This record gives sequence, C-alpha cells and structure tokens, in this order.
Amino acid sequence: ATALLGAGPTSAPTSAEPGALVGLCFLAVNCGVSPGDGGALVSVLLQLPDDMKKLVAAKWEAWSGPARLDGLQQWAMLLEVPEASCMPPQAVAPPQFLQQEEEEATETA
Repeated sequence: ATALLGAGPTSAPTSAEPGALVGLCFLAVNCGVSPGDGGALVSVLLQLPDDMKKLVAAKWEAWSGPARLDGLQQWAMLLEVPEASCMPPQAVAPPQFLQQEEEEATETA
C-alpha cells in the first residue's frame, strides 16, 4: 500500500497523488475502518508535509461520492482539516429524519 501512495516503508510520501489519498480515505470510512486500526494509509497521512495536506484537503472538500458520516471526522483530523469543511457538501446537513428526531428530543427534555 505504501508503494501505491508513493512512500517507502520508512520514508515520507514523495509522490502521493492527493486524489488517490482522498479516495482511499473515503473507501476506508465507507468500509467502517477507522484511523485507530492503523495501516499504511494512516502512516502516510501522518507523514504528509503541510503543502500536501492542503492539496489533499482541497480534494477532500470537493468529494462528491458516497460517504458514511460516522468516522469521517477521524480521518479528517489526520489532515488537520477544520471540522466545518471535513464533510462533503451533500453530507453536511443531517438527513431530514435525524433533524426531526433531534427536535423531538429537545422538546421532551
């Protein structure tokens, strides 16, 4: 996996493609994998230089594919992405039924 991401076993990423890193992050979260599980992707993200993290964050914000919300923020924190921009635009607002449940919960409290 590190070879795919442009890093050796003990070296920092040198030619990792931001779009590939974002795709792998979303694949991981959609499969229910968290950064706490470790692995090559976590190592690569932690070793990214700041300029590469910014490129990855820009691709992250433009993600238009499916995304599970649970766990997404954990991956975003590896990139130090501000919380408001760690979700793709279509995933920022919770589904309508969740909003209704939250409103009902606050009314009964």
